[in-house]
Amino acid sequence: MGNQVYYNGHFTGSISFTPEAAGTYGILCKAFNDAGRVSAKATFTVTIPLAITVPPQSVTTEEGGNAAFTVAASGTNLTYQWQVCEAGSSTWKDSPADGNKTATRSDEPPVGREGS
Repeated sequence: MGNQVYYNGHFTGSISFTPEAAGTYGILCKAFNDAGRVSAKATFTVTIPLAITVPPQSVTTEEGGNAAFTVAASGTNLTYQWQVCEAGSSTWKDSPADGNKTATRSDEPPVGREGS
């Protein structure tokens, strides 16, 4: 952790705190008595919470036209999976379109298909 920081409980057998930034940190515990000292260390990783920060927007296109969708998300090591729902169905299926694992998806919907 670079600098020495004291938190409530720093002289007890356990400690908890709320890190303020994402990253990998180290923690060191020292135990001592009249017989001497021992220490042990560990690491912990703080990730950015997963959230969709800008959802995809609905679009209208003509038959044979192009529909493009973009999403923005926060988090660590993000992977995307776009899904489609055929008109009249309530079942979502993984999109076979190119770009279905990226933050942007663009394709030409078949005649009569719409998502909801």
